[in-house]
Amino acid sequence: MALIEAAGILRFEICLKNRRTVVQRTKHLHPASLNADGLLTQSTSDQMFDDLFHSLDWQPGGSECIGTIDSIMQVYPGTTGLALLGYLQAIEHYGGSPVRLALLGIRKATYYRNKRRLKDCGIII
Repeated sequence: MALIEAAGILRFEICLKNRRTVVQRTKHLHPASLNADGLLTQSTSDQMFDDLFHSLDWQPGGSECIGTIDSIMQVYPGTTGLALLGYLQAIEHYGGSPVRLALLGIRKATYYRNKRRLKDCGIII
């Protein structure tokens, strides 16, 4: 039932194929043992995914992020919307200055076009 409800949702997996990988990925978690009983616990799983999200610098489940995605994809579905999401992420990371974005190869015309498109979605940068 849970798999059916999760259809279309972003999925992350962590694969521990051999003993060396298990030890390397779990040594800071101090599991009770390196067998299934010690590793396959909710707290170990939660900590491993917290570490993954921290390394990606991403906070899953933020309602404001989901609202932003929905508003962009409603106005600009498809690749244009996805490009705007990437552009918005670049602005959040590098700042909204056209001069700084030019260092990434983003032209001023692209900056102002995307700024106008984001405004159409209700997002002011």
